[in-house]
Amino acid sequence: MLFFQTLIAMQSRKIPAIAPSSNGPEAAKKSVYDKSDHAVLSELLDILNSIQVKQTISADELSELAEHANAIAFDDKDGQCVRNSYGSINRSKNCELRENGILFIQMAWMRHIDTEKITQLSAEDKKELISDLGSTRSKIEAVCHALSSTGSPVDQIDMTHWRQETTWLAWIEYHYLQRVIPKIIEILQDPHLASLDLRTREHRYYLGAVLTNIGELCNEMLTMSCGQGDDDFKLLKTLRNNMLHDHKAMNEASEAMQQNLHTLVVLLREGFLRKVDSINATQERLASVNSTDFCISSYHAVVKRFIKDTNHYLARYLSENNVNSSAQEPDSNQQAMRDYQSVIEATFPELKQKDSIKETKKLITKFSKMNDARLNNKGVANSLRAVNNYYNNKPNRPQISINAISELSDEKITALKNNAAEKLETEVKALSTYNETVNNINTNLAEMGIEDRLDMEGTNLEDVKAILEDVKVIKMRGIQSTERISE
Repeated sequence: MLFFQTLIAMQSRKIPAIAPSSNGPEAAKKSVYDKSDHAVLSELLDILNSIQVKQTISADELSELAEHANAIAFDDKDGQCVRNSYGSINRSKNCELRENGILFIQMAWMRHIDTEKITQLSAEDKKELISDLGSTRSKIEAVCHALSSTGSPVDQIDMTHWRQETTWLAWIEYHYLQRVIPKIIEILQDPHLASLDLRTREHRYYLGAVLTNIGELCNEMLTMSCGQGDDDFKLLKTLRNNMLHDHKAMNEASEAMQQNLHTLVVLLREGFLRKVDSINATQERLASVNSTDFCISSYHAVVKRFIKDTNHYLARYLSENNVNSSAQEPDSNQQAMRDYQSVIEATFPELKQKDSIKETKKLITKFSKMNDARLNNKGVANSLRAVNNYYNNKPNRPQISINAISELSDEKITALKNNAAEKLETEVKALSTYNETVNNINTNLAEMGIEDRLDMEGTNLEDVKAILEDVKVIKMRGIQSTERISE
């Protein structure tokens, strides 16, 4: 439990807010955390300067770097704070990766690593790691200088010349992975998970906690260079995100929903467990190699390549094991899990419903504006006139009405070669947008089980809006249970 206790402590850590300066408009761009972060950066700089002078590094120094890096302020909404402005991850922009940023989060991971393993590095790797730490020192020096100056620090630092600390990053990730993967396995092998009675609310809550914890660890994997872009980890992260935003997800569960959750448990304990087991086996094999020329970058590359090869493992599992012919019956209220999206929609059907309603309302607002313009002889009405005027002299060509704009394909317009056609290209695009908006609204209504459809002229627009407001519960999409993979 050490990992999660530390994780919770990290997330709940309170950082005293520093009142922003009021020295003109430039000061407003600074973060309220600049003063406290500047003090922490100075501590980091002292350690890094000492390492460069000695040209050696100890386990204790790594531990100190980890603690100080973890003390840099976290704030998802403050885009100006040090962590988001200069770190390897910008949490204010949906955890956007910054390839050559300062390794704040990675340094903090070292709190969970046996830093004594630094002694296992080859002489060449130690030399490269010291060089990497020199690069980190230069980055932090630049940030400290900017924080000491007036104006916006972000405007004073050119990060285009920063380089990534490849050896240090490889060492951190390689060893942190040896903590994360076994923790995932430990959770998946929990005997309670295998014996859940999903008819019981408390057992569903337990599953929700498992999904949240697994998703948190998968989020860590996606932060690592060796796990970036892995769709299996993304799926579990998405489930975790939805769990955090849909607190009622496990509160009530119909029989179909219980079947969905059972299938999800099988997917976790059979499919996902096999994936992480194989990654763990690769790590153990590498750890058993007793070489005096231990090259951390090479070992890290092996693990990175192996994880890349396991990408879409869950998609293959779903394809091979979750297709059941009984789910294809027209009157069936269940549908087999076949891809990542179906897993998410099955686990959080109400969340999908809310998203569909929200999207449809946006489309209706868009349509309302276009339709109001048409009724006032503007917008689409002008486009229709332009198109019909052009076709007036064409033989056997009927007038195009608002209900027949789909007749105007891009191919037909592209085939026209004169100046009028070039002008019409813009007009037809406006008509196509109108047509596409109506079609998208009706597609969403159909998927939500609503029989009414918006007509092209918008005469029943108010009725459709009223129906959408009345929608509270949509028939849940079920999942056909999967058969377990034979051993």
